[in-house]
Amino acid sequence: MEVVLSVQFAELRAYRTIHAGILWKTCFEGDFPKFSEQPELPSIFETFGTQSPRSGAGLSISHALGPPVPRLWFRNQTDTELVQFQADRFAHNWRKVAVANEYPRYEYIKDQFFREFELISAFVRENKIGELRPNQCEVTYVNHVALDNGENIHTCPYRAFRFLAEWKPEKQALPETLPRNEDARFSARFVIEDSGGNPLGRLHVAADPAVDENQKPVYRFTLTARGAPMGVQRDSIEAFFDLGRAAIVRGFTALTTPHMHLQWRRKV
Repeated sequence: MEVVLSVQFAELRAYRTIHAGILWKTCFEGDFPKFSEQPELPSIFETFGTQSPRSGAGLSISHALGPPVPRLWFRNQTDTELVQFQADRFAHNWRKVAVANEYPRYEYIKDQFFREFELISAFVRENKIGELRPNQCEVTYVNHVALDNGENIHTCPYRAFRFLAEWKPEKQALPETLPRNEDARFSARFVIEDSGGNPLGRLHVAADPAVDENQKPVYRFTLTARGAPMGVQRDSIEAFFDLGRAAIVRGFTALTTPHMHLQWRRKV
């Protein structure tokens, strides 16, 4: 299981490589002693009307002061918590990396996110790098769905997901000339609206066959709620996080079967 809270903001044009190490030493080394670099993530915006959700190329072409600074990963000692930072994005991840890791609940992850967001906000102001002005918020939940009754990957999706429950291998109305179905994938987008029907963001859902850390077959079920906050202050960001999480809870319930609800005990 993995939970991610993230904000995208206007790119910090003055943010350079020299700031990365100072940021870690100043704000994060004590709680997150592990440091690594990763490729940058592209910017992305949820748009409505005649446009589709778009990714921006700004990360690769708009660095007026030099080459882009890599995305930073700051990990805690147990690798269960991760801070990600790049010139236009900040995220806090919680990850279940061992059976003994207990999910700390959404409220704890949200509190950690805002504590770290304030540290970074103060850092960029004090070092005259700019201001964090969020333009997109994102909540992501990732579940590894595996049946514990000995059933294999071919039967798993039909027991776990409502949208595949009626499409079982033994009931497929497919031409005999087709080979055996190996697995199934699913992806969909749902519009998140306010009480007046105005779009606020989207819920993205995907189910894909994968393997877990023990190389056992699972289905990776990812639900991501993304959209623009109503403002740049904490209350606006938090309001979208809460809205996005609520959409994820509803989506998880609506798209999965009672069998899966029992297996996961509806922990979201």
